[in-house]
Amino acid sequence: MRWVGGANGASLRPVLAEPITTPVTTRGRVPLGVLTLVKLLLGVALRLPYLFLGTVTRNLGISVADGGRILGVGELAGLASIGIGPSLDRGRHRRWLLSGMAIGILGCFGVAAVHTSAGLLVGFGAICMGMGLIATAGHSFLGTEVPYAQRSRAIGLFETSWAGALLLGAPVAAVVMRFVGWWSPWLLVGVMLAAVMPATAARMPGHASSSTRAVASDTIFAWRAVISTVVGSNLMVVGAIVMFATFGPWLQDQHHVKDVGLGAVAVGLGFMELISTSGSAAVADRIGKRRAVLLGMLVMTVAAVLLLVVGNRSLIAAVVGIVGLFGGFEFAYVSLLAVTSEVGGARRATVVSVEHSLSTVMRAAGAAVGTWLYGRSGLHPVLAVTIVCALSSAVVVLAGGAERFR
Repeated sequence: MRWVGGANGASLRPVLAEPITTPVTTRGRVPLGVLTLVKLLLGVALRLPYLFLGTVTRNLGISVADGGRILGVGELAGLASIGIGPSLDRGRHRRWLLSGMAIGILGCFGVAAVHTSAGLLVGFGAICMGMGLIATAGHSFLGTEVPYAQRSRAIGLFETSWAGALLLGAPVAAVVMRFVGWWSPWLLVGVMLAAVMPATAARMPGHASSSTRAVASDTIFAWRAVISTVVGSNLMVVGAIVMFATFGPWLQDQHHVKDVGLGAVAVGLGFMELISTSGSAAVADRIGKRRAVLLGMLVMTVAAVLLLVVGNRSLIAAVVGIVGLFGGFEFAYVSLLAVTSEVGGARRATVVSVEHSLSTVMRAAGAAVGTWLYGRSGLHPVLAVTIVCALSSAVVVLAGGAERFR
């Protein structure tokens, strides 16, 4: 942010500084591939409990609602990332990335080894804490190293890891669950993360370059942009997580889909999320990041309405609606992440850490509320929450004063 005007009695006004040149890291380039691989692997461990919630809870001897509450409480461990923003603003991204990996590895081994509700709670909590640290460190690193005009492309490529976690992880998990045990995917992920940890330490620079962008001004405009971005992103997170926590049990209950069938649905979902994140990377910088967010929320809302009207009657319509809903969410959320990494200026890591920590709370609340609603009244009230959150997110982003961060 810089101030212009003031000559001949004219008032000063804030404008966004010009895009900076990409700083050169100590390794000479941004290690985007390493960051994406790490997030993909831990993303498998985080997403599988929701997708196979029915299978996990049956083997632990608990209800789906109890399983949802365990996952919701476990998600709160991601709040640990709220305290690392100032450290990341000083360039200590590698430290927190490796810390997140180590904690995530312990969580995976915990879920695989301790087959109780407590084991799931502690292990999944460690996985969520590790993911919070990795995602916050990764987004703030890209926010520092990549110019804003090209940042949707970098963050979109980074976020293909989320789709890859389903696209690659879900079918493999379905097979190893069938032939080894429900706990085996977490053991496999823990071993793979441990194997790539030395390469991650070698490729990540010890200290990221310092951004030359000025600190965001404490004006009403700046704060409106920060608040609208953070609130808008968390509204869409709630709308997505209530469905993600319940669509697996719903497909099994309503359409009698088995675990292997869920794996196949997850592959389709992964393909759509991959298309959405890649699409955000390809077009959001050109059409404007806020327009991309509104487009994604529109798709998410239409898909939720489709599920509400015909989802119970047709498996094909149910799968199309689920895939469209999460595809729209992914396109919008990834597009907004680029804005989130910018509105804080030189304190971007602090803003990113706050957004990620709040989304942790929203995911926890959404998982608990979604499974509770589904257990009491089926999928329709869950879809109502999704529609309200999607429309509210679009309104907040549109009216929130972030127009300079297009």
